[in-house]
Amino acid sequence: MSGEWLTATGASQALGISERTVRRRANKGLIESKLEKGRRLFLVDIDRTVTGAATDTSALVEQLRSEVEHLKQELDRRNEQIDQQNMIVMQLTRQLEQSQRLLEYHRDPWYKRWFRKRQKAQDGNRDI
Repeated sequence: MSGEWLTATGASQALGISERTVRRRANKGLIESKLEKGRRLFLVDIDRTVTGAATDTSALVEQLRSEVEHLKQELDRRNEQIDQQNMIVMQLTRQLEQSQRLLEYHRDPWYKRWFRKRQKAQDGNRDI
């Protein structure tokens, strides 16, 4: 394994993880470490880290693109639902208005409505 011996700070920056995580991984044996002049150094494969980061980044970008596309589709679907609900509300409003007009018309007894129509017809004949 070729790589560079770095301090915890350098290794954390190269790997994109915290210093504490670098130390924990070293304690578990996942990262090789050694003591040199009173400092603990960690072996980091820079080439593998850089290419791995680029691969992770492109995978992350693709994942984000797919999530954005999914969210766009979800937004379109919800907008369609809202449009359908607005249509239903408009139809119900029209029906309510018609029902109110009918109720107002039928509020008077039939004979008053009949005489009113007859009176209007007579008034119309007088104008001629």
